[in-house]
Amino acid sequence: MAYDGGCPFCRRSIATLLHWQARDATGLFVLDSPLARRLGAHFGEDPASFDSSWLIEAGQLHRDSDAGWRLARHFRWPWRALVALRWVPPPLRDGTYRLIARNRHRFQPGLADADRAAIDARRVESLRVADCIALGLPESLAER
Repeated sequence: MAYDGGCPFCRRSIATLLHWQARDATGLFVLDSPLARRLGAHFGEDPASFDSSWLIEAGQLHRDSDAGWRLARHFRWPWRALVALRWVPPPLRDGTYRLIARNRHRFQPGLADADRAAIDARRVESLRVADCIALGLPESLAER
């Protein structure tokens, strides 16, 4: 999952996500990184826009609210129920997502040291061949 590493709201959201997650399914990388640029080029996306979160599964990149409900499949109950958001019409879902994204820098939630450590422990700077296989990506994206 890619996120805006310079955004306090985004970092707090990632820490919350890690707390809710039922299984270790998400490697994290920031959108302002060489890995994001390489993956962005592969998918034809510009990570420099910092207006979205990305989720890569089965060789596909999902962004915005689509990434959110797909990620909810990995949460523990009752948070897994957020998967129901997939039934909300995409224009409404994405409009709400973009409204929050445009205003996210106004929110300044604090981040505990334990949360910061959990995020850092999951951050990836490069992909291994095994990562590419697990994500359904070409092995050529792996660092050798």
